[in-house]
Amino acid sequence: MQTAWEEAVHSTDKTVVPETVQENDPNSLLNFYRKWIAYRNSSKALTFGTLEQSPINNIGVVSMIRQKDDEKVLAIQNLTSNEITIEMKLIPSFTKIDFSTGMSKIDGDKLILSGNTSVILK
Repeated sequence: MQTAWEEAVHSTDKTVVPETVQENDPNSLLNFYRKWIAYRNSSKALTFGTLEQSPINNIGVVSMIRQKDDEKVLAIQNLTSNEITIEMKLIPSFTKIDFSTGMSKIDGDKLILSGNTSVILK
């Protein structure tokens, strides 16, 4: 449903899935953001923590370390559509996947992320 006083240009019924439809789809953009926001709000490090540079230096990857008191997390976003592998020796103090938006796993000494996936390590 659009406003009556202004014609929609980019957000039309053909380009945007209505909220009522997204509500029932666990993989919808709406529910994706709800999951992320709920996770962020449950983490003092992500909500209030300091920001540190990550030792990960991959093209197509954004990563950062956030810390608040005794909670320290590493956030990694694979911005490409390709699977990436990160050597765990670069991030030895992070050993557990705590949150992921896609297929991700720690396989021995490697962290493997599918394309367009975000992960939080503790």
